[in-house]
Amino acid sequence: MCYLSTKQKLSVKILKAKNLPNMDITGLTGINDSQIKISNKNSFYQCYLFVFLDPYVKLLLFHNEKRIAKRKTHVKRNTLNPTFNDTFDFDLPYEEDSLKNIQLDCILLDRDRTSKNTVVGHVAFGGEKCKGTALKHWSEIITFPSREVEEWHCLQHL
Repeated sequence: MCYLSTKQKLSVKILKAKNLPNMDITGLTGINDSQIKISNKNSFYQCYLFVFLDPYVKLLLFHNEKRIAKRKTHVKRNTLNPTFNDTFDFDLPYEEDSLKNIQLDCILLDRDRTSKNTVVGHVAFGGEKCKGTALKHWSEIITFPSREVEEWHCLQHL
């Protein structure tokens, strides 16, 4: 992430995610215990059906709690360790203290073709929800404008 104070822009690069949770068919994390019947035999075998994610990241930019921009990465199919390498530039409203009233929400979702997409987790930058590594990262881009700062963040539940 990089804050370009002279251009009133926020540049956000979504690099990758790792160790995302397995999802079962119902969208819950963990393992779906399915049973299959082998047609020639009269017995059942227990199997574990792993359904990998089709993850993507949705970015929502807020100014004074009003959404001013929305962007999405490409969907990465069938993976728990996606690499996105997508960069987004957001124009910021002009203010004396440009990032004071700005909040950026990064929401990782699992695309589902048959039902509503499932939220895996999110990270909030700026605003009241910003804490931990996100707060440190946000403070760094304010302190060192025009410097790209890269950081891993743990996803939080919404």
